[in-house]
Amino acid sequence: MKQILVLNTGGTIGMQATSKGLTPETGFLEQYVRMNILPLYHDLEITWFDFDPLIDSSQISVDDWNNIGNKIENHIEEFDAFLIVHGTDTLAFTSSYLGLAFKNLPKPVVITGSMRSIQEENSDGPGNLRHSIMTCLTEKHKGVFVCFNNRLLPGEHVSKVDASDIDAFRGPVSDNIPLLTVEGKFQRLEAREQDIDIFTFFPGCSYQTLAFMADNSSKAIIIRSFGSGNAPSSLELKNAIERAIQNNKIVINMSQCLGSQVDMHRYAAAEHLRELGVISAYTMSLEAIITKLILILSFTEKQEVIKKEFIRPWAREIPNQPINQSTNLIQ
Repeated sequence: MKQILVLNTGGTIGMQATSKGLTPETGFLEQYVRMNILPLYHDLEITWFDFDPLIDSSQISVDDWNNIGNKIENHIEEFDAFLIVHGTDTLAFTSSYLGLAFKNLPKPVVITGSMRSIQEENSDGPGNLRHSIMTCLTEKHKGVFVCFNNRLLPGEHVSKVDASDIDAFRGPVSDNIPLLTVEGKFQRLEAREQDIDIFTFFPGCSYQTLAFMADNSSKAIIIRSFGSGNAPSSLELKNAIERAIQNNKIVINMSQCLGSQVDMHRYAAAEHLRELGVISAYTMSLEAIITKLILILSFTEKQEVIKKEFIRPWAREIPNQPINQSTNLIQ
């Protein structure tokens, strides 16, 4: 008999229609699953846990991530797999956090939700739940996954790309998922809230905001560049980045393109960033960049350690790179 622990954090999938619009309702989704989906599977039992209160995913916090991770860690021996029901707005952030916080995860952790309530006509919820359960029952799927609209995506390499269509999630590069191997003891990293700034380039942009970021209390700045990592040549930009690094901040270069790889050697328009000490995000999603920085900064403020850990693939956040799940450098 397979045992799955379902953690229902909330989200559209389990909302009921009321006179005031869709509203989360404790117990509603569990009843639906037990009556309409669970009978499709033989030799399967689920244990259901509703978060109290259920969370609109736009309200999710680092404490909520830690609570989810703690629930899984405390029950890792009892269950064959874990299914997390989540609102779609920040689902990719939670999946990235879990995929990076867990080391040598020996079982599947699957995250899903839906764009339409389970009771709405043509809801994508039932299909997403069925696909998630099948993924939970597949023993080779060790690690964190997102199941959505018949796509199976690595939790650490996924973004929400549509606010209304049921095909709402994509991986920044491809849907090919490398399998994770378990080569050591299962561990979980605890995160603490961190101050991280984001600056987006656009033609003719001012650098006053970036200059402010260089001197404020944040610990890292993510710059969202053009194409494969290119940015304007500007003395103001140079001065702001130099000052940020002097102030012990990590500066990360990520592309504004969903499907791209930052390569600061390719064009002269990126070389000046590399020479200043800006770090490449390679193909990492924004969600993975933020959650990985949060985790690293929760353990160290040493720039050299942060740089080394950030570019070292912990899971599948940087596809096609050898994965090293060791946590020795940050513990």
